[in-house]
Amino acid sequence: MFKIGLAGYDLWPHTLAFIRSLKGADFCRITSVWDEDPADLEFLVKHTGAKPYSDLDGFVNSDIDGGILTVRTSERASVCKALAAAGKHVLADKPMAMTVAECQEMIDACEKAGVKLLAGYNFTTSTARTRPGCRPKPNRTNPWRAGGRTRPRRRAARGSRTPITPSTSPGGSSGRRSPK
Repeated sequence: MFKIGLAGYDLWPHTLAFIRSLKGADFCRITSVWDEDPADLEFLVKHTGAKPYSDLDGFVNSDIDGGILTVRTSERASVCKALAAAGKHVLADKPMAMTVAECQEMIDACEKAGVKLLAGYNFTTSTARTRPGCRPKPNRTNPWRAGGRTRPRRRAARGSRTPITPSTSPGGSSGRRSPK
């Protein structure tokens, strides 16, 4: 059985998704967890039943075969290099690192150590993709954020390039130009 270490609780939806996804797996088990924050470490232990580590050296030198990086993105390169130096395989949750240079450092460290490096995304963290009834409401001004429209939309009347605003259209914002 492949023994997995879970490094960090910073990206909590992703961390919980990995825990849920691997809970019933017959090919692997989360046996160790690491976080510097005692409250987060306690939460990880509660949900995994794994052995806790508050120091990174103890975690990377434990009996795990590989580690999943759900630690803060700014810390992923250093944790990955520590795992690789200890001969552990690494799965880095998205985004892999803060910069392309950090990504290259992670790749180089894993190649030098002869371990596998994977960058991935657990799709169970995205409720909008897995549960259509849970889709966020669209935002008219920024389609990448949930919520309602925050400013009036400007549009042009048919056949005209003149934008229509509530002040220039009859009866508010009907979308038609007022006669002159």
